Parts: sequence; structure tokens; C-alpha cells
Amino acid sequence: MANLSNELKKILNSLENNIEDEKTLSLAKTEMFNLYNIFLDEMSKMQELADNRIAELAESQERMNQKLNKIESGLKNIEKDIYIDGMQDEDYDLSITCPYCNKEFEVPTEDLKDEIICPECNNEIELDWGTDSCDGNCSEGGCFHHCDNEDDM
Repeated sequence: MANLSNELKKILNSLENNIEDEKTLSLAKTEMFNLYNIFLDEMSKMQELADNRIAELAESQERMNQKLNKIESGLKNIEKDIYIDGMQDEDYDLSITCPYCNKEFEVPTEDLKDEIICPECNNEIELDWGTDSCDGNCSEGGCFHHCDNEDDM
């Protein structure tokens, strides 16, 4: 701003040195001051807009940081749920209830397949892993893929 004020003083001095008529000189100085004030007002408005935008960006950044912290916290909780007490390399057993005899038994996760045999009644139990594909060989009443196995119609 100091440079702007110095330049204005130079222009005013130039006007005083080159305009002999006092009325014309006064009008020129007044108009220069008006132009100078308009320029300063516009600069102030631009600075205010920039300051507001920076404040909005800072608020947005803070909201994003809070969301990121929540996500990180959630991930840490998921990690704790998955890796209970640092036992991430150990195998776990899956608890299964036989739909035929209601016997509850456990199967090591490494032994899981699409079908298992109940140790109590020796019936074959089909395991549904949530896949939507069906090979058409579903056991009677056990297909949840809406297969048309009823060829009797």
C-alpha cells in the first residue's frame, strides 16, 4: 500500500506541475482521489472475499479431518474385532447347527467346504457362502437360488 500512496503522490505532483488552471487542477486531484478510493474499496472487497473463502476452506478441512478421524477409529475397531488379542494367524472354529438333528458342532475354518457331514446323524449339510451362482444340483428344499428342480410338472 505504501507503494500505491507514493505513486499517487507522484501523479498529483505531475498534475500540479502541468496544470496551470486552479479549477482544472482541483477537479483532476478530486477525480484522482475518487479513483484511488474506488480502487482501495475494491481491493478491500477482494481481500474480504479471499479471507471468507480461506475461512470456509479451513472449516471444510476441519470437517474432513473429523470424518477422517471417525473412519480411522472405525478401522481400528474393525481391526480389533478381526484380530482378537493379536491372534491373527490362528485358525478359528465355526459353530454349525445341523438342520436335521439340531446337533451343534464346531468345524475348523480350514476344513470348510461347500458341504459337511453332521457327526451325529451323518446327514450331508450344504453350506451357503452367499454366492449367487447355482450349479443346478441343489438338494431338495435346500436351494435358495430359485432353481427349477421340479421337472415333474
